[in-house]
Amino acid sequence: MVLERLKKFLFLGSMGAALSCSHGAGAAGETAVSELRVFYLPFSVETFRPVTVDTIERDARCVFSFKPSAQETKELRGDLGGLERGGFDNRRVRLKIVGLEDTAVFIDAIGGVRRRSANVGRLQPGNFKSLEVFIESVARREGCDPHS
Repeated sequence: MVLERLKKFLFLGSMGAALSCSHGAGAAGETAVSELRVFYLPFSVETFRPVTVDTIERDARCVFSFKPSAQETKELRGDLGGLERGGFDNRRVRLKIVGLEDTAVFIDAIGGVRRRSANVGRLQPGNFKSLEVFIESVARREGCDPHS
């Protein structure tokens, strides 16, 4: 039991460190992002039917692509790098981002993060709020009001 908890703790810590250290934009040797594809349902929205990693593309209220600036990419990766221990609720998926990493990133209604089939933790409250503000502002800029 203790060994399993230690393994999980080390895995979560390594995922957060990998995100925050290797994915910032703007510095030499860091990867730029050409375009992001976003599927978004506001985090505060509750649905009658579950929204899962398999249905978010169909159930999203806003679907858009955009070319982030270097600063936007840095901020987005910074927000996604602030992880703490916590689970992922596959019945309350609210955000899917494609193109930021080598795999899609999913965020649930309370900040749980999933990549591929692995739950990697939960966004810290400040990071989760910053991500919400960022996604909503880009959605509006791209012509989608997620609350209409």
